[in-house]
Amino acid sequence: MNIFILDADATLSARYHQDAHIGKMALEGCQLLSTCHPADVAPYRHTHVNHPCALWARSSTANYDELVRRTGALLNESAYRGHGFSESVARALHVLRD
Repeated sequence: MNIFILDADATLSARYHQDAHIGKMALEGCQLLSTCHPADVAPYRHTHVNHPCALWARSSTANYDELVRRTGALLNESAYRGHGFSESVARALHVLRD
């Protein structure tokens, strides 16, 4: 579980990710965001609940919103590069965004 912040701008940060990381980082973003919700409504099973990145995501609304922005930017970049993206990750992010 990691959050690679390669630029202050979420779109540029996503652009700077290597192809091999883009899809996995979007999935991990959704997994981290899921730990911020009760287990019975989270789109992903709670894992790594005490990981520093999960603690960071849960520590403030601003951090949560930042991770939502960065995860969305990763999905957009993946689609732009022609890799497509996981529909399940996109659906999960939609749920987590609301």
